Amino acid sequence: MNDKLKAVIFDMDGVIVNNHEYHTRAWFAFCKKFNISTSRKELLSMFGGTNKDVLEQMFGRPLEKNELDKLASQKEKLYREIYNNDIIETSGLTSFLERIKFDGLLIGLATSAPPSNVSFVLGSLDIKSYFTVIVDDSEIINGKPHPETYNRAISKLKLTPENCIVIEDSVRGIKSARAAGTKVIGIATTNSKDELLLAHHVIESFNELMISDLHELATK
Repeated sequence: MNDKLKAVIFDMDGVIVNNHEYHTRAWFAFCKKFNISTSRKELLSMFGGTNKDVLEQMFGRPLEKNELDKLASQKEKLYREIYNNDIIETSGLTSFLERIKFDGLLIGLATSAPPSNVSFVLGSLDIKSYFTVIVDDSEIINGKPHPETYNRAISKLKLTPENCIVIEDSVRGIKSARAAGTKVIGIATTNSKDELLLAHHVIESFNELMISDLHELATK
């Protein structure tokens, strides 16, 4: 088997967990508190970006760090409270992680989520040990679709983009990974398959993805 592929890098929200609806509910609760008008369509277009990106768009102005941190903390606290009793992995995830590990590939996480949410998700699912490197929003300046998130993950893995495949659920995330130079698999959780055509391959769950598929995609 070709050894070009060295690592698989996962986004978190919408990939590790199918949590789109819970983030949406948290954002609506947050917006109600601050009398901000928004829609599901508007929220969906912002998914994949950092809280800074989303909040500054919502408030229509730049936010100072202290204000930004306070607002983001309020929203993410709402999200964790809403999702806490319902959190489950995306179908087939742990089995897929085991197969990747057995194949000798490294596993990375590259997310626009804050460290508190990363700890919440990985801790709740007890899967943190699978990840060689983790990149969260505390380490990046430019959110997706800018390639910085994936550039940083690839750099921390000490690999090149050609050695990595990214798994993403959002259009912004797919654009970010492609801009970083990696092949991308889209997972149709947050968006439909038809909306993920920028990805090199699209799946509905990890149950339909073989390790051989990854190696084949890496060589194309």
